[in-house]
Amino acid sequence: MSRREFLKHTWRTLSALPFIDKMDRLFRVKRYDLTTGIEIDSDDEHVSFAEAAQLCRHLGDSFRRLDLDHWREELTVERLKKWTEIVVLQMNAEDFIDWPDINRANDEPDESKLFYVPKDGSDANHVLGVSDCQTTAKLTGLFINPYSDLYNSPDWLGIRIHELVHKLAQETTICKGTPPDQMEASANIIMLLTLAAMANRGMATAFKSFVFEFTDVCLGATRYLVSNEEELREYEEIRTTIRPGIISQTRYEKLNREYSGNQYERLEILKKYSYLPLEKIMRAHLKSHDLLKDLTLQPRFVYPKGSSFNVAPPL
Repeated sequence: MSRREFLKHTWRTLSALPFIDKMDRLFRVKRYDLTTGIEIDSDDEHVSFAEAAQLCRHLGDSFRRLDLDHWREELTVERLKKWTEIVVLQMNAEDFIDWPDINRANDEPDESKLFYVPKDGSDANHVLGVSDCQTTAKLTGLFINPYSDLYNSPDWLGIRIHELVHKLAQETTICKGTPPDQMEASANIIMLLTLAAMANRGMATAFKSFVFEFTDVCLGATRYLVSNEEELREYEEIRTTIRPGIISQTRYEKLNREYSGNQYERLEILKKYSYLPLEKIMRAHLKSHDLLKDLTLQPRFVYPKGSSFNVAPPL
């Protein structure tokens, strides 16, 4: 083949590429997730913006039907301890912890260990719970302050589980030896799994909390994945549909101003609390029949303390 003929055939091939790409997109078989109905791409390892955005809309339907934007859940010390009791038992049932030490979880009888006073304005606006992975799992005291916007906010239900994961399921050695993004992502996943397990047993409050928390994770992951102005506009449309109103909008705008000079920190927060949890969940869903692996947890005993294997479960 002469040089001229080679160049001619090469040019024809290159000229046909846009047509081939167009035909490929036209005849490509679309994939839809049977559980959620969203269209999923060929990459099952990572979550794309399009997938996260669709999932947000799917969860948003449930969020609106349950009217979670106006949901309040009364918080008292007694209710917190009762919630903790059920949560710890469920964490044990799901093998996240070896033994349901409810007294240790509730720090009885020291009420001061259940709540903390924010140290400054930034702490008050952005930190809902803390744990030292050993002795404490506290909620911000703003949850029980009747003059705070967080008063009786349902955030406390999921945050309580998240901090208990640090204290009871990860503990000191895991917390010290694990990158923070993996530790926080696993804590959020375990929080969602615990709520889902409780909801599957018929607990309405746990179901509402699961939708509330999973929607928040999905919104955070979608924001993390924004890469251009078009996607940013789509994200903002989704967010305002799920959480409408002037108060929600002013909070969002204030958040944008606070992080205007430090987008890296904002993205790192969204990554470990939202994007990584959603990516792990979706990967397990699409590739491992919903079997979640590599969660950051303490090693389990082969035979948990107090187990009895000679009693049949109720039918």
